[in-house]
Order: sequence, then C-alpha cells, then structure tokens
Amino acid sequence: MKLTRENIVTPEKDSFRCLSIDQPEFDNHYHYHPEFEITWIVESSGQRIIGDDISQFTKDDLVMIGPHTPHQYKNWEIGKSQARVIQFDRDTVLDAIINFKEFSAIVKLLNEGGRGYFFSAKTIKHCRKKIEEIFAMEAGPFKVLRFLELLTIISEDDTKSPIVSFGYQRPQNHEKLASLKRILDYLDEHWDKNVTSPAVAAVANMHPQSLSRFFKQHLGISFQDYLINLRIVKSVHLLLNTERTITDIAFSCGFNNLSNYYRQFKRFKNSSPGDYRRAT
Repeated sequence: MKLTRENIVTPEKDSFRCLSIDQPEFDNHYHYHPEFEITWIVESSGQRIIGDDISQFTKDDLVMIGPHTPHQYKNWEIGKSQARVIQFDRDTVLDAIINFKEFSAIVKLLNEGGRGYFFSAKTIKHCRKKIEEIFAMEAGPFKVLRFLELLTIISEDDTKSPIVSFGYQRPQNHEKLASLKRILDYLDEHWDKNVTSPAVAAVANMHPQSLSRFFKQHLGISFQDYLINLRIVKSVHLLLNTERTITDIAFSCGFNNLSNYYRQFKRFKNSSPGDYRRAT
C-alpha cells in the first residue's frame, strides 16, 4: 500500500473538479492531495481508510475528506463500483465568498474541516440531488451556485462528525512514512492471523515498545486499537453479507475469545454483533 500524492487537474473552464467513477472496482489507490474532496458512493461496498479511520462504506455513503489526508477505497467484491467525486481548492472557494456574510457557515466549514466529516442520513439525502445536478451541468456560474448550495447543506449539518482523530498527524519524514507503509501492508495481509507486536515491529525495524507510540504519533490511535478496529470492520462485512454464525465470524477475523469480540464490537460500534446484523 504505497502512499502517493495525486495531482488534481481542474478543467480549464471549471473552478473545481467533478470526477465520475463507474468501473468494476475502485483502484485501491492510497493517496492524498492538497484539495478538499467530497465523495458520494453511488453503488458499491467495502472498506475505506481516511487518515486514522478505518470504516465500512456502502451505497449512499458520503464524506468530505480534508486536505493532505491519505485515503483509500477498497472493494469487498469486484462488480459494480460507482462514485461521484468533487475536488476543490480551499483558498479558491474562500477568496470568492469571504466577504459575503451569507456564506459564513461555509467559511467555518472550510476553516475547521481539515479532519473531514461524516454526515447524517438527512443531509446525505439532500446532497444526492445537488450532486446529481452538478454533474449534469456544463461549466458556468449556475454550476458554481449549485456547488455552493451543496457546501451550504453540509455546513449546516449540526450532527456531522469529524472523520480523523484530533491527534492524527500525517508523517512528514520519508523514512517514517516508509515504515508506516510497511506496517499497514503487513496488517492488511495478516489481520486474520495471530499478529504480535514484535512481529509487526520487526517489519519496520523498530523496538516492540516503540510500536504503539509510533502509531499514536502518526495515526492518533494505538497499535492494538488499530488492529482491533480493522478486524471489526472485516467482521461487519461478514455479518451483513453472509449467514455465517457470529462465533465463526469472530474466530475467522482473528478474535480467539468470543466474549472479547462482543466487548470490542460494542466499544467500536456501540452495538452487539447480533443487534447490528438485525438492524442493518
């Protein structure tokens, strides 16, 4: 999982980029860019990584990703993957609206939204129509007005919540970044096995006692919590897409104790696995 910088090229006649994705699977590209990004999943499901957050995504998932935040979308299955992505430069928008008091909510959103946001179901429902309208329009002032309407809707969502943790910092040191990539690659391949701190530390050529501190410093989460969350996300996919028993799912996802699986699931999902399966 190599982290790369994506060069966003805005069309000559537009002030922001609209990217329509329609393919068998997302490209699994782990990348970042200095622009904000609004991503709406039209059709697909899988796992996404945004900064230090690992979550499941499904149809109608909508997030705003902050500048310079590494992110990746990975499908559970190859089939039909559709998304609408809007990428825009923060300063371009702020320069255009900063003197209009009516846009104060958008100004606040962009000034305080570096950690990105999840949105409520109500907001997502309203945003879908606006995004469809934006993608159907030719470049011009009315397209920009629709875009500002979209930003207004998400800025006024009082229940929106940050995606990335408060303590998250993207590694700036190339050597540390390489170490982080090796660790995440290892966990992505061995999450369902008996993963130990010494084994993971050895991948990055560091002392086991330094591993959790390294995770806290660069991902804002401990090594153990990262691994547990990764396993919980994998188990959610099995809960919702198979008829396998909860016990079978727990053990196949690396939990060697059923009560511990229930406890950790409750901690990360605020629900029991059974209730989560029935509710969803």
